Amino acid sequence: MALSKASQTITLILALLLAFSVNTASAAAPFGIAKYEGYTEGVLGINGTIFGVEVEMYGTMEQIFEQFAKEHPEVELDFKNETAATSRATRGVDNKADLNCCPKDPFGWTGAAVKTIEDGIWYPQHVNALCTVGKRSCVRVSCSYRAGIYLCNDNYYDIAPNCVYIASYAQDLINSCPSRLWNGKRWYDAVCGQEFDTDNYNVIVHYANEGC
Repeated sequence: MALSKASQTITLILALLLAFSVNTASAAAPFGIAKYEGYTEGVLGINGTIFGVEVEMYGTMEQIFEQFAKEHPEVELDFKNETAATSRATRGVDNKADLNCCPKDPFGWTGAAVKTIEDGIWYPQHVNALCTVGKRSCVRVSCSYRAGIYLCNDNYYDIAPNCVYIASYAQDLINSCPSRLWNGKRWYDAVCGQEFDTDNYNVIVHYANEGC
């Protein structure tokens, strides 16, 4: 049965509204980067080696290692082997400009489970690579079980700090910003905060409910 002109008009309006809502949703930054005026949401890149294999990959560390495992099934990814970690190197005290624990931040962050953040730290500790991030942008380093590690570049040019340094900042936040939170069933150890580097980048750890 043919639609009347009024019905056709209503159908067209609904279709346009649906298209607008989809485009708006896709344009919105999934990890809330819109809160940072002048910043964009980027994608982490790593350039170096994973367990001795040269790589240039993009995504969160979890996505990168999943892709790596598919492309290199011959490589055993033994995270439990402490000797496999590339380094426990850290930035010197003089390079660490400031550290803030939640709720000192202005963005309403809350704590992520320490155990999950510790799992996320394992990935950058097991690569011998640089972590690349574009100018004035933030990227997800690790994202799993609603716990996120983020790297934000405050410079007006791209940077590529050592991935191991990023892991050390996340560990600093665990050490300096411990808390206990209730999830409705039990108490758990949590961490939430932000640490800055003198090279004008910073690492953030907090609860992330945007697809993690």
